[in-house]
Amino acid sequence: MRNAGTKPVMVIVSTLFFNRIGNQSLLETVKQYSRKYHIVFITSASKRENYYMDMKKALTIFGTDITFFHVYQTLPVVIKFLLGIFLKKRKESNPVSVSGEFTNTTYGKLNILSAKVAAVFLYRKLLYVIKRYNPSIVCAYEVFAVRPVLKARKKYANKHIKYLAKFQGTVLGFDYQKINDPAIYKRYSFDIEAFRLCNQFDVCAITNDGTNGDKVLSCFGVNSDKILYEPNGISQYIKDIKQSIRIDNTFDDIKTINLFTLSRLIGWKRIYLSIEIMHRLVNIFNCHRYALHVYGHGSDSEIKVLEDLIKKYKLSPCVHLYGAVEHDDLIDVYNQNHVMLSLYKYTNVTNPIFEALYLNKPVITLHDNSLDSILKKIDTDRVFLFDDTTDDGIIDVISTFLNTHHFQFLKKNNHVVHVFDWETRINNEFKLLNG
Repeated sequence: MRNAGTKPVMVIVSTLFFNRIGNQSLLETVKQYSRKYHIVFITSASKRENYYMDMKKALTIFGTDITFFHVYQTLPVVIKFLLGIFLKKRKESNPVSVSGEFTNTTYGKLNILSAKVAAVFLYRKLLYVIKRYNPSIVCAYEVFAVRPVLKARKKYANKHIKYLAKFQGTVLGFDYQKINDPAIYKRYSFDIEAFRLCNQFDVCAITNDGTNGDKVLSCFGVNSDKILYEPNGISQYIKDIKQSIRIDNTFDDIKTINLFTLSRLIGWKRIYLSIEIMHRLVNIFNCHRYALHVYGHGSDSEIKVLEDLIKKYKLSPCVHLYGAVEHDDLIDVYNQNHVMLSLYKYTNVTNPIFEALYLNKPVITLHDNSLDSILKKIDTDRVFLFDDTTDDGIIDVISTFLNTHHFQFLKKNNHVVHVFDWETRINNEFKLLNG
């Protein structure tokens, strides 16, 4: 039975919800889906999690175009309590490091237990929804939704439903050829086993965020004609604020040039490099033209690492940590700052870089094959690319550049939205599904 209005129904199954801060991929994706489908969204994400958007706001965005089912809301409180004790012990026994691998993308035993229990709730609710709404498409959004969706597919094999897997990139992008290494398998076992199932989907759409998602899917046996690999689009909010963002063609009349970073404070995003660059500018070159503003969500330990670095170099007058920024407040970030720094390890194909370029903000970042190939499509003189060598090498070359460079821009406006268009990307998914 289907009573979701005149639109066909699309079901999305996920352990995630719309972010209040940070990555807006899920929200922008569902906005596009809702143009053609009534969305039934099944999620195990906690309603109490401050990182996620308030349900009332979500409903104001979608109105009657979406139906929400929240599952698995009580048991996680107990698991989170146990996890808190476990993490406290780990914190006491392990010193915090400023760098590291994809440490935020590996899962402890309690995380895996929670995900497996949540999968049972997601699966049971999905069975009900398929029977109740008779959907045209079922989407597994991210790795923890893969198993419950494919299990439901077997249950309803006689129904004419298309099955879509969606990923916002992958942690396997730089180790997928090493999965027979016991250490690599142990680190990423949940993702590896999920990707091994992905050829059972009709389409696998994975974001080109520089993590080689197309190669990972191919490595795990997904046919190339099932894979869509494209970058994220520019959010409607960023499009709407463009006319209100100041464009600087030179910084000659600006007393202090505000450098800024805009990302989570996790180690592999290497915010500490920006502070080290400021140290060289201020304490080695005696250059006081710059300030550094750091925006982004971080744990207490991640924040402390950066605070200690600022204190060590006596940079508190010119380096400031501002914490997480809601997406709707980015207009202030972009108007109050001048040059973005993005010095991630592995890849710098990031939403903030694309948004900054769209808003005509200069960006200092690092070469990688994926980013370089995307930038070839953009005609701009506001990107400054450096080789990703060693930490010391990056600090030295960028601090020297900032100490000596005179910023002057000839191109007054970057028209890059055609490269990062959500509508085109989602339409390509539908074409592949219905082809």
